[in-house]
Amino acid sequence: MEDLIHHLMLLGLSDNEARSYATLLHFGPLTGYEVAKRSGIARGNVYACLGRLVEKQMAMRTSEDRFLALPLSQFVALQQEHFSLAAQQAQLALHRLQGSHEAAQVVSITDAQALLQRCRTVIREAHRPLFLAGFPSELEALAPALQQAKQHHLPIEAISFGAPPTAWPDAFEHFAADDIRDAQQGRLLLLASWPHGIIGILTEDGTSSAGIWSWDRYLANVIGLYVAHERFTLQLWPRLPENLKSELTTQLTDLSSRITLAGLDPHQPLRHLLEGTLTPPE
Repeated sequence: MEDLIHHLMLLGLSDNEARSYATLLHFGPLTGYEVAKRSGIARGNVYACLGRLVEKQMAMRTSEDRFLALPLSQFVALQQEHFSLAAQQAQLALHRLQGSHEAAQVVSITDAQALLQRCRTVIREAHRPLFLAGFPSELEALAPALQQAKQHHLPIEAISFGAPPTAWPDAFEHFAADDIRDAQQGRLLLLASWPHGIIGILTEDGTSSAGIWSWDRYLANVIGLYVAHERFTLQLWPRLPENLKSELTTQLTDLSSRITLAGLDPHQPLRHLLEGTLTPPE
């Protein structure tokens, strides 16, 4: 009984309301006196409590002056309907309050599991295309949420820093995983679905993992453009003739191009370009 009362309180009932409703569900139609006796609620409070249950459409008063609990499934469905409507109205009210002003909203995340959970939430709530770049371990952790998004026909573009995990083989392999891990001092994770953007670094032990989650369009646009660009070049590079690849490798000598080439070809040196530029010199 106490377990049922606890979960009813999580649905928004007070302690007395939960005890009264649980008592009626368990014992069937009862008088107010019987509810008080079986639930432990003071007789002076029980009728007011039962009246609130009637108002909330959780119970009804019979012709024999007894109280009958309506099915729990109906109450839960009614609560879900009220919650959804309230959420929609709150969102509309927020849009009206904000008007046309758009302010950047950024939240710091300092725990690896919290970072992954925020990614799962963004994926589940996404209505726009998803852009994702991460190491195989993180892609595997997010795979169930990605599979659900795929079932809803949501476009997903993903890059794996290293061989893609079997749980999400659709990602394109980026060949500079070790260099990225060294440069970032951890495993880089990027996720965007407009207007949400997440960027994080996950360490091996998880104790120093950190990231940011932003629901303004700027970070989401940057991540989306990066993933789309990298994915396009990863698809294009194998289709180029070898002589053109050699020519591009020779001509593209700036740091940005060398970093891109390192992701396309595992034989392209990159580490010596990063030291002292993106990471402190040893």
